[in-house]
Amino acid sequence: EAQLAGSAASLTSAGDSCSNGTAATSFASQAPRWVGKWKLDKARSELYEPVLADMGVNFLLRKAADAKTSILTITTSDALLTIHLRTWVDVEDRIPLDGSWSTKAVPPGSKMKGDCRVRLTRCTANEIEMFTEFPEGWGSLRDTLVVSEDGESFSRRVARNENLAIT
Repeated sequence: EAQLAGSAASLTSAGDSCSNGTAATSFASQAPRWVGKWKLDKARSELYEPVLADMGVNFLLRKAADAKTSILTITTSDALLTIHLRTWVDVEDRIPLDGSWSTKAVPPGSKMKGDCRVRLTRCTANEIEMFTEFPEGWGSLRDTLVVSEDGESFSRRVARNENLAIT
């Protein structure tokens, strides 16, 4: 089970912080529990290698991604969810909170070329889910993050399809 640990002091519960639980339009006065800085707990996580291989990332970059400890920083503004991932590369996603699509360049290091698009498909005080569509022929990816009851960690599930997912 992929686990990322964070600081409970930086997290507060906001109940149902997103409108209708699927796409957000605004947040309550308190931040959702997933807002904060998180560090990958490798002892409780599966390797990203199978998903990265399916996305056309070369062997050396896949191994580097699994060797490096990832840092994930999640913030919000009135209109955007921002996820900054620091690992072998820095990747930042700015996703509209209203559930609309955001277009960006495909992730670095893969055989994919062109742009992909990403949108928020689920948002509650304890969970966020993003859906990414890659260029034609490369499929999609669903990334789900759920904060633990104690607020100290969260599980992450990254799925390319029904048969290829890591947790």
